[in-house]
Amino acid sequence: MWRAIAAAFAATLQLMLGACAPIGNPNDPGEAFDSPPTWPGYQWSRDGKNVGWQVISTAAGPVHCDLQEATFLWLGWPPGTYSKTAQHARQYIRDPKHVVKTAYLLATLDLHAHLPDGVQATGLTYGHLSIYRGPDAAHAIYVVGQHVTERWPRSDPIATCA
Repeated sequence: MWRAIAAAFAATLQLMLGACAPIGNPNDPGEAFDSPPTWPGYQWSRDGKNVGWQVISTAAGPVHCDLQEATFLWLGWPPGTYSKTAQHARQYIRDPKHVVKTAYLLATLDLHAHLPDGVQATGLTYGHLSIYRGPDAAHAIYVVGQHVTERWPRSDPIATCA
């Protein structure tokens, strides 16, 4: 009897936790970032090994600034580098609702981009998503899914609360 109760409890708990878990295998950027996760965001990997938020983080902007509908991508630079400070990272922003008010975006957001010639895979992946850098990496980064490629603009200097 106790085994049946324990099994039912475990199954219920697993279903509840699974419903709250982040998307583990998104196919395209919109699937993962139309409702961005809270800090520290998703668990990315590089060349098959998990990396920490100091290498890459993709999370919603701060709620106290009302920026939670935008995704902030922090990327140690060059890609794959462990960044000790913001000076060792680059910030890219996915903001289709235009909630981030900054004049420092170096490109425009393109939710249906095409990879330019000369792009390089960074080895950074989350589910079916990959990060690519192109010849325009000083201005934008590419988030590539199975069917959709997005170009996210860089903010320099970094965007913060107004």
